[in-house]
Amino acid sequence: MISYSDEENDNYTNDNNIYKSDKSDEIYLMNPCSHKNLRNITGFTNLNGENYMKYICIVLNNKLNSQQKINILDCKTENQALKKINSFGINYTHSHEFE
Repeated sequence: MISYSDEENDNYTNDNNIYKSDKSDEIYLMNPCSHKNLRNITGFTNLNGENYMKYICIVLNNKLNSQQKINILDCKTENQALKKINSFGINYTHSHEFE
């Protein structure tokens, strides 16, 4: 279930109360389930991390400071890590649109 927070449907909160923005400042993050499914491919974890929290730190390396990275790595679940990203003011999406 998705609930919209404004009339233009630019912002919404999903079932896990994770805020997402449809604005152009979003950063694409692979869906946690996709990351888990791809970990068995040779070389995948070398580039994308052994777990989703490490993946987030790799992708957002230039946007996170050292303490924020530690906070993400300390998360026990993927949803907890995604909520942390929101608390840092970082907008993300799991949808990749090709131009």
